[in-house]
Amino acid sequence: MRVVGTEDVPQVRIDPLVLSAEAAKLRVSATEADEANDELVSTWAGLTGDYDAPEAADLLVQMTPATEAVAEVTLTFTTVADVLDRLAETLASAQGTALLLREEVADFARQAARRSGEIEEFPWTPGERERNIELLAGCVAVQQSIDTAVDEARSDLSRIEDPPFTFDSAHDAGPASPLTAVAQHARLTNDVAESILDALASLPPDGMRELLAAHPDWVRLFGSRDVDPERIAAWWAARAAADPEAVAALTVGAATIVGSLPGAPVEARVRANREKAAARIADIDAEVARIQARIDRHASLDLRRVPHRGPDDWQDDIDALRRERDYLERARAGEVQLYLFEPENRSIIEMMGTLSEATTDVVTYVPGTFTGMPDFHIGAVQQVGRRLATGGDIVTFVWKEGVFPGEGDGDVDYTRILEAADEPTALAKGCDIARFQREIDASSPVIAAAQKDAIGHSWGLAALTSAETAGARFDQVHSLAGAGMPTQWHPREGTVYHHWAYTDLLTMGQQTGLIWNGKIPGTESAFMSHVFTREGDFRIYLPVPVQTGLYPPPDPVPFEGTTHLLENHNLIASEDPENEDVLDGLIEAIRR
Repeated sequence: MRVVGTEDVPQVRIDPLVLSAEAAKLRVSATEADEANDELVSTWAGLTGDYDAPEAADLLVQMTPATEAVAEVTLTFTTVADVLDRLAETLASAQGTALLLREEVADFARQAARRSGEIEEFPWTPGERERNIELLAGCVAVQQSIDTAVDEARSDLSRIEDPPFTFDSAHDAGPASPLTAVAQHARLTNDVAESILDALASLPPDGMRELLAAHPDWVRLFGSRDVDPERIAAWWAARAAADPEAVAALTVGAATIVGSLPGAPVEARVRANREKAAARIADIDAEVARIQARIDRHASLDLRRVPHRGPDDWQDDIDALRRERDYLERARAGEVQLYLFEPENRSIIEMMGTLSEATTDVVTYVPGTFTGMPDFHIGAVQQVGRRLATGGDIVTFVWKEGVFPGEGDGDVDYTRILEAADEPTALAKGCDIARFQREIDASSPVIAAAQKDAIGHSWGLAALTSAETAGARFDQVHSLAGAGMPTQWHPREGTVYHHWAYTDLLTMGQQTGLIWNGKIPGTESAFMSHVFTREGDFRIYLPVPVQTGLYPPPDPVPFEGTTHLLENHNLIASEDPENEDVLDGLIEAIRR
């Protein structure tokens, strides 16, 4: 009988964390599909009353099986997620058992090796032989548990039936192009979207506003993820060629749609968002007047409802509103270019630089944890974009869609800090970024032809690398003190990766191996690392716990620290003169 070896210990070749992450993504998709189905029902239920056209009734009939099919897809996603979760749980348990077993096997083999150079000829004692058999049996049991779990998962997945609903192909697609329920819904959504745009473009701006006021659901329809940016871009180009004044009027009368319309030209969206900024300024003026009147009275119903707030807090509210107003005045004047402005959704994207034939690079910049709308108002998160724009050849989109980790209502929310290390949160934002990349490519031939770069500060890198897992492609990805990457992320062939950092609070935490499961840019081989030193940096050596019998003992482990924990973390994404070397290196790398 041979002595058991570590090669006998099974390996779990499917990462349970990846399975769990995929299950989480499926659950998110199921939730989104369910919400979209509700939206679908509410949108199309009133179609015949809102959309007076011969095909309206036919479209409504076709959408009935579509809603049923979406519900079926939602159930399928949830069922698959349950299977993946069960498999992940079993494999994680097997992984833990195998880890302990490997240590026991290695220890047993070392003891046997010390007693005989020829292990197979070693005269077994009864206890040793039994222990050897026990360890071999343990290896077999672990492998059996892995095989059984995988087989059961395969069996469960094989029992999931294909969606029972199919549709005839589109009239112009040919008989061999059957569409799924989701695709049919998307096609119909885009058909109606184009019809609505046609109707709006036939009216003067005041008429557009009246029509949209009568049909608020239309704005929600254009917010659907099913709106195809390529189709919108094609519609816009054709209409602009035939009637340029009509599409120009759309940016005024239908600004609530055009300011967020996927595929609309960048300049059209910026013009529309000037109109939205002007409307928001009027709301701000009214709100400031109301709060000022409250301060003057020193009493209000609101004060009795919220006893901890008083005149000082109200003045802070006014100051914040005035900062927002100043920012939006610059947008209205054309000094700030808003590609997206949806304060009700805490979404804003500012374009920095001039998009022209001289543009060689288009950068998507994603700021980090705690980023909120007020950070845009004071220019805190646009510093890198401002510097990149000085050369005239780089255009930067400073991206924020939806709530960011740690973002509160006008301030930071430290109770939500753990979202910065939550993979599903990053993966969801990654899907949004990937969709944004598709939008801007469709919106402009200049953008489509330019080099695509991504820069993420802190948590922003997690969102950007999640976008890569969702299909986004960048020529370069730059980490500015990046937090980490999701489990399923792998570097893309052809993409160049850089990591820029000072020693800071995050890098000190990353040395523990606990942040993002140790998948961080500072140690990922795909990233070219550029770590800059500053006054206040230090190095200490930490002892390593010594295992019994290990000789010689391992050397102490160096630990890099700093006395400027947060200052260094924020410096890397700033225009501060002390950060000049980083910005120079970043720009040089982008232009290569």
